Amino acid sequence: MKLRYLAILFPLLSPTAVLAGEPVDTVRVLMDMAHHNAGDPMDGKFVQADYFSADTLLRFFSEDFTKAFATALLKTNERRQEMMIDWDPIIGGQDNCPLEDIVYGPVAEAAGTMKIAVTFKARTCFGDDSGKDDVSKVVFTLVKEELVAGSPLYLIDDIAHPGEASLKTTLAEIAQ
Repeated sequence: MKLRYLAILFPLLSPTAVLAGEPVDTVRVLMDMAHHNAGDPMDGKFVQADYFSADTLLRFFSEDFTKAFATALLKTNERRQEMMIDWDPIIGGQDNCPLEDIVYGPVAEAAGTMKIAVTFKARTCFGDDSGKDDVSKVVFTLVKEELVAGSPLYLIDDIAHPGEASLKTTLAEIAQ
């Protein structure tokens, strides 16, 4: 009897089980990382979450995005450049405050992909004349992949900010 309960509970406790439910769950993981990173107290004791660690790439990003990232990383290493991306691709800039008023938009499906727009305030600590009330927007493009039959995963395939090249496009440019 106890084994049966464990068999039922195990998928609910598994980290990938979160991804099977809703596309927004995958996006929420990256936004939680961005929120954590934006709260960096700058005292030298803070460890930022890495959006593109091997574990994060394998668990939350599509195979195509991961290949684009790896190719750009290898080209950056080949050129002996120190930084591949010198801005926060989730927040969309270099300087920001702790994120406030994070709002997840509805899932928009089209042509086999899903898009989720997220809005937030990232400049509230800059003062009145620095756009502290400006709302930023990031759009995540997700694809549905089934690594195990019957267990769909919603994985991030691209990240974009209005009026800017998408992250995948930027990675392709770096890789050339």
